Amino acid sequence: LQRTPGEYMKENFYYSTSGMNNAREINYVCDACGESRLLFAIDYPYESTESAVNGMNSADIPTKRKQKIYYENAKELFGTDFGLPTFTKGL
Repeated sequence: LQRTPGEYMKENFYYSTSGMNNAREINYVCDACGESRLLFAIDYPYESTESAVNGMNSADIPTKRKQKIYYENAKELFGTDFGLPTFTKGL
């Protein structure tokens, strides 16, 4: 390999919040892999949408980072504007 495995993971992988909607885990992934590589996700039906959204909204995470996780990263990855999710109003 020309680079470390971690360098490849930062540039070629995306990660989701599924199952880890708390500040400590989310901030760790953002710091380790870059906040532009994390997408909001819910492991339905095993995780409730309400608890995942409430967990993210109440987590001690900077507002700009939440906005990137909730929709800006997906918008950039997929090259489209899905519109602002209703549950992000008030961030």
